Amino acid sequence: MVSYVFFLIILFVIAGGLISALMLVFYNQIIQKEESVNNALAEVKNFYQRKLDLIQGIIEELETYTGYEKETLEQIVGARTTAIEKLNKLGSSDEQNISAELTESDKKLSSTLGNLLSVVVQYPELKAGSNFIMLQEQLEISENQIAQARSVYNDEVRIFNSYIQSFPQVCVAFILDTKPRNYFEQESEKS
Repeated sequence: MVSYVFFLIILFVIAGGLISALMLVFYNQIIQKEESVNNALAEVKNFYQRKLDLIQGIIEELETYTGYEKETLEQIVGARTTAIEKLNKLGSSDEQNISAELTESDKKLSSTLGNLLSVVVQYPELKAGSNFIMLQEQLEISENQIAQARSVYNDEVRIFNSYIQSFPQVCVAFILDTKPRNYFEQESEKS
């Protein structure tokens, strides 16, 4: 009888050790995958910030031309400010709403920028300026980088969400109160 109890104790200790080891492995993998998502989100934010900086350069370039439509310029400055505010909030606890708000403000900013660039044709000296042309090209590159960064982010979110919702990782995720992350949705648009 004593050897039977001793055997059960050893069995429980071994089982507990294996379960603890597995939980540590799953914990580490959840943390690594979550950090990959955070890194991808930081890349999205970096490319958005670059776009906003380029737009600031365009605004400064346009301000040097007197007689330029002040109302259009003010609209783009306002849209840029709103986008910066949303960008700074991205990554907060209410990530899905902030992501949607950033998408909406980016859409408004792109629309306003499109209107702005369509008026540029009235200013041939501006349109031909090398600095302005470079800023436009960089802005287009920035848009492509944002799209790629969003795609990478969504891939990382898919990997993370499927991992934490799989068994037995879901048990560790539940203990850690780890929630699935939201995708970054954006309608494809070209200005």
